[in-house]
Amino acid sequence: MIKALIWNIRGVGASPSKDREKNLCRINDNQLLILLEPFVSACKLDSVGRVMGFDYAFGNCTNKILIFWKHFITFDILIDMPHVIHASVTINHISCFASFVYASCTRMGRKILWDQLYSFATTINAPWMVGGDFNSITNSSERIGGKPPNFLAMEDFNDMISNCNLHDIGFSGSCFTWNKGTMWQRLDRILFNDQWISAFYNAHTEHLIRTLSDQSPLLLNVLNNTNSSFQPFRFQNMWLLDDRFENIVKSNWEAPLFRDNNATGMVRLWLKLKRLKQPLRWWNKCIFKNVFTNIENAESNVANADLAYMHDASSTNLSNLNSAKHTLFNWQEKEEAFWRQKASAKFLVDGNRNTSYFHNIANHNKTSRTIHKLTTPDGNEIINPDLIASSCTKFFEKVFNIILIRT
Repeated sequence: MIKALIWNIRGVGASPSKDREKNLCRINDNQLLILLEPFVSACKLDSVGRVMGFDYAFGNCTNKILIFWKHFITFDILIDMPHVIHASVTINHISCFASFVYASCTRMGRKILWDQLYSFATTINAPWMVGGDFNSITNSSERIGGKPPNFLAMEDFNDMISNCNLHDIGFSGSCFTWNKGTMWQRLDRILFNDQWISAFYNAHTEHLIRTLSDQSPLLLNVLNNTNSSFQPFRFQNMWLLDDRFENIVKSNWEAPLFRDNNATGMVRLWLKLKRLKQPLRWWNKCIFKNVFTNIENAESNVANADLAYMHDASSTNLSNLNSAKHTLFNWQEKEEAFWRQKASAKFLVDGNRNTSYFHNIANHNKTSRTIHKLTTPDGNEIINPDLIASSCTKFFEKVFNIILIRT
C-alpha cells in the first residue's frame, strides 16, 4: 500500500505543528508528504524533513509547496511553477504522474493554473493524480455560510476538470475541508484521470480531522493492483451484519454529488451508487478485512479468555469470555453469509450451521464452469489453459468479424 498526506497547514515551523505532522505520518505510515503554505525557509527544509522522518525534501520556486519522501521512492520534478509542481513518481516499481496544487485566492490567478494543468494533461498518457488546495468549489452544495459562491469561478474549475479528463472518486470523512467562523467549504481534493482509476481502482481519499489548521489533511491510500487482473465490484451480503457498515454508506450517500448536486431521479441514484463502490472497496480492504483471518483471531481470543477464566473464575474474566464468544459468533455469521451468497443457494436449513455445505457448492460451481479440455474444428485436443483461452478468443473474433461483414 502507498500512502500520501496532503495538508495546507499554514505554518509548520512551530513545535505543535511539527508534532502533529510527525504523529500523522507515523500513525498512517506515510511515504509521501506534501505541505502547502508551510512558512518554512528553504534553509530549514532538510531539518524539518528529518524531524518528521523523511529522507528527501523539495520546495517549489515560491516555497509554498513542500514535498517530503522516503528513500525508496524515486521522485523526479518535471515542472516547478508558483502554484503547481508536476512530478514523476515511482514506488515499488509503480510509476505515475502527480501534480500538487496550491491555487491562488483570485479567479484570474486560478485560471492561469487551470491552463497550466490542461497543458500538462495534453503531454501525458499515463496514471495521473492532482491534489491539493484548489481554493475553489465545483457546486454550491460544497459551501455552507458566507456569501453566495462565484458561479463563473465554479464554471472555470469544472471546465478544467472536464478538459483534463479528471474525476472525483469520492471520499470518507467530513464533507468540508476548510472552516472559518460560520463558513465551511470543500477547497481541498484529489482528482484522478482514467488511467489512474484503471491502474489503481482501490485508491481511496480520507478527509482527516482538522487540528492546528483551518483545513483538513487529505490522506490518499493506494492499493497496488497493477499485477492482478481487474475484479468487478461485488456487494457482499455479510457487510450488512457489521455495525460499522451503515456509517460508511451514510457518510458517502449524504455527501454532495460531483459534478452536479442538482441531479434527480434515476440519474442521481446511478451517480451515488457508482461513487459508493470506491469507499466500500476501501472499507472492505482496510476496516472489515478478511473474514477468515478475523475468525482465526476471534477463535484465538476465545481460547485465551477461556484459559484465563479457568485460572481465575472472576466476573471480569467471565465477561471477557462471553464477549469473545459473541465476537466469534458474529464473524461465523458473516462467514456463513459469505458462502451462502457465493454458492448462490436459495435456501438455508435453520438450526445447524451449513458453512461447509455452501463451501462445497461454491467449489463445485467453480470447478464445473472451468473448461479443462477443448476440441478444435480440425479435431485436435487442447488442455493447456493459455492455449484454450487463445483458441476461444480467436474463434469468437472470427465469428464477430463474419457478422460485421454481413451487416
